[in-house]
Amino acid sequence: MAYDNESFLAGIAVGRNMESWPAMEGNTIFRFTIHAAAGQWSTPSMVFSGMIDWGDGSRQTSFNNIPIGYNYDYADRGQANHTYAAEGNYQITLNGKLLDWSTNKNPNNPGINRTLLSIDMPFPRSMKDRKSFSSLVRYSTNLISLPSGLFRYCEGINNLYGAFWDCRALATLPPQLLLGCENVTHIQQLFRRTALIDLPEDLFIYTPNVESLSFVFSHITTMQRFPDGIFAPLTKLREVDGMCWENTGLVGIQRDLFANLPVENFGQAFWYCTGIVEDIPPYWTDFPNADGNGCFEGCRNAPNYSSIPEVWRLFGIRP
Repeated sequence: MAYDNESFLAGIAVGRNMESWPAMEGNTIFRFTIHAAAGQWSTPSMVFSGMIDWGDGSRQTSFNNIPIGYNYDYADRGQANHTYAAEGNYQITLNGKLLDWSTNKNPNNPGINRTLLSIDMPFPRSMKDRKSFSSLVRYSTNLISLPSGLFRYCEGINNLYGAFWDCRALATLPPQLLLGCENVTHIQQLFRRTALIDLPEDLFIYTPNVESLSFVFSHITTMQRFPDGIFAPLTKLREVDGMCWENTGLVGIQRDLFANLPVENFGQAFWYCTGIVEDIPPYWTDFPNADGNGCFEGCRNAPNYSSIPEVWRLFGIRP
């Protein structure tokens, strides 16, 4: 069955309600929605055995073992192909044993990431041993929806580096997105160059071992400020260098944004955040031993810009 654009978001809202599928969610079922042109379409690269429902009313396809493809990272991944009779949005259901899944870095079909519209339910328990989700859906420029608890059954996960980098249509995040990520240490560039407008207040509650937010919110033009206390759970946070590099949507920064956190490196954290029109808080006073090299360079629309210490205002200046 094809999904028209008007009903797409309504349908995804149902799919994202984890209470809707207690018998399936977390076990063998995984769903995602794509926009396919008429003709042959290839799945994201994956390691999978089971049935695929293509979402167009055609007969399900059984696969004894995918990969059929190539070696990337630590996993041999492959693809399955299907021919759609008409262009449209299709929700694909995998029912079986899924060990790996990613739309990124597929040399056999580099355009696959641009067909992904949404991930509709959490990864199943069969992916519990996968450790790295680095660049998971990077360059999925039409991705607009993610489910709560996407990684909740991925017990081994420790790396989310750049997982949603360049998802340029991704404007909102669900609550509990990072549920189950207690052992994750790497999230650098996680939301770089997305269209995020705001953040769920619980975003980092589930990632207490993260030490760096380097470039996590860089190159975003749509987010005006951070929720109060958003970083408070990150009690090991030491580096925010480049965190909001050219985040031109920001209009202000709270003084207590990093309160009571052991941040040591602010280098270029708010580099050329030209939308800031409020006074910049004196982090150089609150964190006197931190490296603030170029933290606020280019934030010239802040009323107190000229009074910021030179080392925090200009990159390359050393105390």
